[in-house]
Amino acid sequence: MSFPLAGNTELGWWKERPERERRWFSLAEAAEAVDEPDLRDLIRSFGPVDFKAAARRNSLLGTVAYKLKVGHMFAWFQRLFPNSGNFFELFEAHVVTLVAAADALARLLQDGNPDHIREIIERENDADEINREVLRTVRETFLTPFDRGAIVSLIGSLDDAIDEMQATVQAINLYEVNTFEREMKDMGAIIVDAARITAKAMPLLASGPRRGRSSTLCYNPQIGADQLDWN
Repeated sequence: MSFPLAGNTELGWWKERPERERRWFSLAEAAEAVDEPDLRDLIRSFGPVDFKAAARRNSLLGTVAYKLKVGHMFAWFQRLFPNSGNFFELFEAHVVTLVAAADALARLLQDGNPDHIREIIERENDADEINREVLRTVRETFLTPFDRGAIVSLIGSLDDAIDEMQATVQAINLYEVNTFEREMKDMGAIIVDAARITAKAMPLLASGPRRGRSSTLCYNPQIGADQLDWN
């Protein structure tokens, strides 16, 4: 990470000296030394003229920040947000495919119509496209809304769920199964409930929990009820 700091003392020794090399650059040299375009632009914005220019905002938030005497620093942080990627939209789009596939699976287990198999495979293909877009955005985004590893893990788990649905219907198709036991239908209903709960939870990632409270998502397969609330 890069931070604009004014320094007036240089220590001869610091804790990480054995592990790091200290070199001084001008702003222009520092910007050219990095590969990421967003980081390069950010370093250039640390210059007095560009920094003040970046702070001049016509938006309501910019005006409020200026009146509160935090205009420069507020605008500097504001420059980061457009580069945070559209991860929340992609997560929600993926969950839409997950719910659609779960609904189709439940219908297949009820009536045995093979048309539902094709629908699930199509939704899995849609989900793969979204998964690839998330991974591409992770690589290209300088500032992500939360840890990159957590983003990859979340989209991977969502994708695994719909992959399992596809694998299930492919086996059903291969072995030409068209009648299903009550227990299998019940499992399909649980999958639908779980997918819909996930769809409820996903938009909350963008808003986050209320201050001082943690999120809890509960599902009771015995009664098919769900609880989605901040505790």
